[in-house]
Amino acid sequence: MQYDSKSATFARGRTVMRCLTLGLLSLCGAACSSDDDSNGGGDPPQEATFNTFVLQQFSDTADDTEPVSINDTTFTFNEDPNAFDSLLMD
Repeated sequence: MQYDSKSATFARGRTVMRCLTLGLLSLCGAACSSDDDSNGGGDPPQEATFNTFVLQQFSDTADDTEPVSINDTTFTFNEDPNAFDSLLMD
């Protein structure tokens, strides 16, 4: 059997690329997952229906209204197609 340096280089290059790809995917997976408890282990996450939340935000409009934190809120959706008609129609 004759040693072919081109095919050995190609095979080594493929191995390196596979290792780099695997490493990159591992890093991306680690960056996307989070064990961080954003509320510091204090209050449990809030639950709210999206429609009710949006309607409440529109009713609380003022020049000095404070932003609402939604980081610990889990929204549920009831898919009501007419939920925002009162805001958008005259």
